[in-house]
Amino acid sequence: MADRNTAFLDRLAHDLRGPLSPLQTASYLLKRPDLDPSRQRELVEIIDRQSARLSTMVGEMADWIRAEQSRLVLHREDSPLDMLIELATGGANVREFKVAFAAGSSEVEINGDPQRLVQLFTTLIAYTNSRRQAGPMQIEVGAVVNDAVSIHIDDPAADLPQAMVDELFITQQPAPFDDGLGLRLILARSIAEAHGGTLDAETRAGGTVRMTLTLPVVRAIR
Repeated sequence: MADRNTAFLDRLAHDLRGPLSPLQTASYLLKRPDLDPSRQRELVEIIDRQSARLSTMVGEMADWIRAEQSRLVLHREDSPLDMLIELATGGANVREFKVAFAAGSSEVEINGDPQRLVQLFTTLIAYTNSRRQAGPMQIEVGAVVNDAVSIHIDDPAADLPQAMVDELFITQQPAPFDDGLGLRLILARSIAEAHGGTLDAETRAGGTVRMTLTLPVVRAIR
């Protein structure tokens, strides 16, 4: 366990240095009295971009700590499932997507932290969208079974070996899809489990990887 923690902290220190280096360089160059205005604008943009990236990394790390302490979900309320998915597709900047609801599944609510649930959906959608080559993203919402609903998102360009698929939600990504710390898929499973749900992935025919999120349903919307 100690070796694992040391490796994780080494990786964390390395990743956090990524945005710090351009921030320090831009700050140093902005102090030059003869700096061209166009170059000044470029440096300010670098500072804005890298500051946002660093903030995202710190937030990701803070969420990981909360997950380790079972403190990810502190607030709960009933939220329509279709609204959560709609908010997530906007947050993931997905322009083309199709959501197919089984009969009755578009009229259910999930009890939980709306912010965390949107974060969960956004992560899965953003990850799949980063690998999608063409065509709209497909999101399938199954029928309610045993007071739970399953949401399927397929990655048609996966070409991932089964060993990697098995570790998708338990291992820090070596090459994060969002230039973050590689923890977002781990956090997604933690959010699902904190809401009494599950999050898994499996390889299907043709090399497609299907991610399946199952969440308890509170009630149908009246």
